[in-house]
Amino acid sequence: MPSKVPMEDPELDMDESEFDMDDSAMMDGPPPPERKEYLWATNLEGSAPFKFEGGDNEDEQVIFKSCALGAGAKGKHVIELSAVDANSEKCTVILGVLSDANPYLRLPDISVEPPLLLKLTEGSGPVNVAANHFVSEEADDEDDESDMDEEEMEAEVEAAEESEEETVEEPVKVPEPVKTSPKKAAAKKPAETKPATKRKADVVEEADNKKAKKAPKEFDSIEELKKAIQANPGGKPKKEEKFKNWLKNTMKCHKQEWYSECFTWWQAQAK
Repeated sequence: MPSKVPMEDPELDMDESEFDMDDSAMMDGPPPPERKEYLWATNLEGSAPFKFEGGDNEDEQVIFKSCALGAGAKGKHVIELSAVDANSEKCTVILGVLSDANPYLRLPDISVEPPLLLKLTEGSGPVNVAANHFVSEEADDEDDESDMDEEEMEAEVEAAEESEEETVEEPVKVPEPVKTSPKKAAAKKPAETKPATKRKADVVEEADNKKAKKAPKEFDSIEELKKAIQANPGGKPKKEEKFKNWLKNTMKCHKQEWYSECFTWWQAQAK
């Protein structure tokens, strides 16, 4: 008689295990970066160019919004913008043309990734150029937790100090001897003692232990660091110097001897 025990599908089990590994890797990684917007502006005067290098963030954009003649500016002014295109070559455009009849110009959201260069090819200024600066910043939960720990520790220390001030020793009153029978004396229960007040030194020690437990994780090997880089969902810098700063600030890795090898490895992974 044939067996009716269902056969397990090894291929299905393999896919589920891989799916579980991917989920765990994503949960263990740092939170995704937050995109924030800031006001950006500069004043152009004379023929000296203005250069903006940007920060260490890989995902960074400057979106130009307007340009206007400043106080004392007269005549025709031409603003020139230079940046790097997709082929890593210099690209130059006319950002705007201002005059006495048209002293203010609203721009159609021209987006540029730093570094960029601004200068006046005609006119002496001053000319004000305004833009929105977008950056992606990594969320740092450890700083928030440490701030909360310090606040909790201060609150516990204050509570311990107040309890010590309230605990005042009163003079002991000697009770007068009372004659009681042996049966009544045996029936009396011993008085319950109140628990001792928590000392200030114990509160400080417990708070220090909490801080020590929440210290940032140190990578034991470069392979462990590479796995953490792969699990990070945010963007990775393409330039070596920015990548090293990203390893130090985002991945919390302070072993500089690993930086160059990790950058070469990640370049090969990204191809």
